[in-house]
Amino acid sequence: SASASASASASTAPRPSSATVDAPAASLAEGSDSAAASLTLAVTGGGGGKNDDDADWSFLDAVYLITCPNADPDSGRLTRTMTVLDDIGLSDRVEIKSFDTDDEDRIRGCYDSHISVVRDALGKIREEEEKEKERRT
Repeated sequence: SASASASASASTAPRPSSATVDAPAASLAEGSDSAAASLTLAVTGGGGGKNDDDADWSFLDAVYLITCPNADPDSGRLTRTMTVLDDIGLSDRVEIKSFDTDDEDRIRGCYDSHISVVRDALGKIREEEEKEKERRT
């Protein structure tokens, strides 16, 4: 099954805060038919951005979408997920992260892909903190 994970940090806060939400695969990609395929949404927050009529996403800096293309060969799940993200006004912020499946240990593969995204997000947060520190001096 797929899950959604959200992590948001305000750029004015000294430390990022986070929240995680698990949702069934159907909520991300209706009609999902492969338990092996994983589409995960992870978000990190900060500065302003585009808003749509239904939601104010200005607190988000990035939206990461984790996918395993070989587990979604026709890209149907990815397409449906992007449609959902477009419907809620987030598609313009999506950074798709593709990973090969780890056929020897799928749990390790899932873990590694999520850790990679978290490291990327933390790196971006640290870069912003450094820029802010330089602006103050």
